[in-house]
Amino acid sequence: GPWGECLAWAKVFEVQSPGWASDPAYQASGPCGQVIEAVVAASPEHMMGQAIQSCERLELACDQAVQAGAPLPVIGQRA
Repeated sequence: GPWGECLAWAKVFEVQSPGWASDPAYQASGPCGQVIEAVVAASPEHMMGQAIQSCERLELACDQAVQAGAPLPVIGQRA
């Protein structure tokens, strides 16, 4: 869904913009972390744990796709 797409595109941004870590906008949390925070904020309280777990699994799958040079899940684009 849209949150998954947002998280995958955030991973693309992290990979294609290696200087993002020194950007003050990402001091508290990186691009993927900010998406995860937004997902949690938008989730009903009883689903927050599931939301976090799903986001973490998707971020890991995106990391694995990047390492393999494969298209990222959900968006089908390479980073």
